[in-house]
Formats: sequence, structure tokens, C-alpha cells
Amino acid sequence: MTPMEQAIADYRQAAQNARETRDKNLAAERERDRLKNALAALESNVTSAEQAHANADAAQQLGEASDLETTQAALDAARKALADAAPDLKHKIRVSELLVEKLGALALAAAAKQQATLAALHDEQNEMLLAQLWDEVEKANRLGEEWVAAQDKAIATRELLEERRNRAGVIIGWKEEEQKAVYCKAQPHQSHEARTAHKQALQADLAAAARV
Repeated sequence: MTPMEQAIADYRQAAQNARETRDKNLAAERERDRLKNALAALESNVTSAEQAHANADAAQQLGEASDLETTQAALDAARKALADAAPDLKHKIRVSELLVEKLGALALAAAAKQQATLAALHDEQNEMLLAQLWDEVEKANRLGEEWVAAQDKAIATRELLEERRNRAGVIIGWKEEEQKAVYCKAQPHQSHEARTAHKQALQADLAAAARV
């Protein structure tokens, strides 16, 4: 495995670990919230039943119609439901809060590891780009020198041919259809569009390596 392949593999593994740990943490938070909501609902039922029973008691003492027995029964049932479920719910809530705390710390560490491996991947990609740049500059310089040398030879050959023709009394210039064959093209201009397209292609390749 090349250093680049290793950097890609390390980053993708770290990203997967970060995602899985984050998902576990979110699931633990949802379970903690569900348990807290269940306990809060039981407590709210008791509070509501207490209020209803107090209202019935007050109404009876005022000589108004009320069903004190029914509200008492509802209150007893709400208190029993809370008493039966509260110990287990409170225990599960404490456990879930510990899980959220520990998984949250693991998620932060995993996210930091992901960022570290991404930075390492970027460093490796920069090294690759630098090596590619050296090769491309060397090639451009070599081709530029070859182009100049070939042009010099072409000009020298054309001049010699023109001198020979002149000495032979042929002073007529080059015909229009001969121009493209005996004169080199002007030095080509650099293309902003070509550079932009190449840069975008490189960026797409680099982004694909870091995609998970």
C-alpha cells in the first residue's frame, strides 16, 4: 500500500469510527430523553391527580357536588404507578446519562482523529501535487526548449533555401499555399480555460479520495 493509499484508508476508517460513535451518542441521548419524559409524565399524572383531588375536596367542603372517592382512587393509582416505575426509571436515567457522557467524550475524540487523518491526507495530497508539479514543469521546460530549437532549425533551413533561390535568380516570394509549410506558427498563448479545467479535475480527484 502506497503512502497515499494508506492516508486514504486511515481517513476513511477514522470517518467511519466518528460516524458510528456519533450515532451511538445520539441514540443514547434519545433514550435518556425518552426515560426522562416517561418519568416526568408519571410525575405530572400525580400532580394532576393531586390537583383534581384537592379541587374535589374543596368543592365538597363548600357543599358542592364532587366525587371525592373517584379522585382519591385516581390519585392512588397515579402514585402507585409512579412508585412502581420510578426506581427503575431513575436507575436507567442515571445509566443513560453516564453513557451519554462517555459516548460524547468518545465522539469528540473520534471527530478529532478524523480531522487529524484528514490533515494527514491533505499533506500527502500536497506532496503528490508537488511531485506532479515538478514533472510538469520539467516537461514544459523541455518541450519549450525543443520547440525553440526546432523553430531555429526551420528558420535556418528556410533562410538557406531563400538564399539559394535568390542566387539562382529566383526572387519570387513564397506562394500563399506555401506560407503554412515554410513559416512556423507563432508561439502559442497560455490558456486560462485549460488551466481552470485542469485545476478543477485535480480538485475533483482529491475530493473523491476524501469522500466517505
